[in-house]
Amino acid sequence: MLRQPTVNENLIGTESPQAAQHSAVINPYALAEQITGRKIAWQEVPDKKRLLEQILLTPYEELFDPKYEGPLYTGLRLNEKMELEQVRSPLLDVKIRVDTNDLDTPTDLLDIKTLADLGPHFDTRDIGGIEVQRVEEIGYRYLCLTVRLPDRNRLERLARVFTPELVEAIAVDPATVGSKKDWTPPNGTWSDPGRFFNEAAEFFDPIQGAVANCYYIAALS
Repeated sequence: MLRQPTVNENLIGTESPQAAQHSAVINPYALAEQITGRKIAWQEVPDKKRLLEQILLTPYEELFDPKYEGPLYTGLRLNEKMELEQVRSPLLDVKIRVDTNDLDTPTDLLDIKTLADLGPHFDTRDIGGIEVQRVEEIGYRYLCLTVRLPDRNRLERLARVFTPELVEAIAVDPATVGSKKDWTPPNGTWSDPGRFFNEAAEFFDPIQGAVANCYYIAALS
């Protein structure tokens, strides 16, 4: 029986930039369980996508694309060549505000009454340059515009869930790898699965097909 890989089985254990290109994305189900601290009966969850969005604080359609720098790519980012590279996660440097509540809309956002009020939140005087992600007409009377909040807002909220201990468990800090060669994540082990990508295709190789589970197939490979 095939088992679902754990969070740490998808970690990168080397400083080599090329290693990031062959890294499996973090298993979202395993990461959700790591955050909640308990096993989740996924077969019984009626809306898995919605639950993942709630736990990982990220829209489902952005989870598997590294350009959004979501939680599944913690410690990785796309460079100018559109290649993944290891970086120190900005979540490690976020100072959490104690005067805010995750369940409430931030107080400063409640002060937005006109479009001009968006300027200070996006550090710009030209609100015309703010990118609109989605436009929706509501009741033939209202126009709902969706804009992406600045990264600092997203990171402040993510940092409440992704503590430094959790980030260090799922990502490698390039600044510390060289100084501590025996680094091993909590509850993790390193192993050499072989050089699969240098071999020819074989009959029993894992095949993804049309299901959005590349993280799982990559881990099997």
